[in-house]
Amino acid sequence: MLSLTAQVLRKRMQAMSTLTIRNVEPVIKDKLRMAAAAHGRSMEEEVRSMLANVTFERFTEHTLANIDEVLTELVRVRELGYAEDNEENEHGLRCFAVPIYNRMGRIITGLSLSLPSVRFEESKRAELISLLHEAAGHISAELGYHDYP
Repeated sequence: MLSLTAQVLRKRMQAMSTLTIRNVEPVIKDKLRMAAAAHGRSMEEEVRSMLANVTFERFTEHTLANIDEVLTELVRVRELGYAEDNEENEHGLRCFAVPIYNRMGRIITGLSLSLPSVRFEESKRAELISLLHEAAGHISAELGYHDYP
């Protein structure tokens, strides 16, 4: 059944444009997990603790450069319900990701869509995110979670 959901998503995406669906990039997956797992001040403390010894390496001028930028991005991810990599890891590559929940309502992974920046149309953002949420909702339901946001 999971493969059928992925096939349906892939066919819908291909109808809009020829895009590639792949696994969640680790950075985006971590953004989603941290954003959903912690709240308010405790989230800030948890993130600061987790990243205290991390050396931030910039891959592009869009790469998050410090803990404060990560915290700002996590707030944005929580508010929007999805994460976005806008050429943070590689020039010319965009990625959008949404969470997948287990039966206990915990984020266990995510579903992402990566595409070349030149093929991304801002006017289709909401539709792309909606399709990702729809597919992630089906996958989460298959895993026993039926209250997908």
